[in-house]
Amino acid sequence: MTNAKFLKLNWEDLLNGAVVAAGTLAAAIVLPSIESGQLPSVAKLKLAGIAAACGFIGYLLKNLFTNSKDKLFQPEPVALTVEQSETDKIIDSSCK
Repeated sequence: MTNAKFLKLNWEDLLNGAVVAAGTLAAAIVLPSIESGQLPSVAKLKLAGIAAACGFIGYLLKNLFTNSKDKLFQPEPVALTVEQSETDKIIDSSCK
């Protein structure tokens, strides 16, 4: 999890996305080809590249729509400023 705000990405997101893409590439095509005892063909490598790109884009989209509190599709929580909290105190005392 990164501390990027809602609808923002940082360099750590890009680096983690590249790791996810590499893992997707390895899991999708390269490892099964090596286990079968043959090198992957160009067609399989292209397919692996597409799968890796999809994994990278999916990871970035997930992080883009996640706020710094790791809540998906939720805007950033609003922090009270001194002025707002003072106003709330005045309103609370006047309601009593």
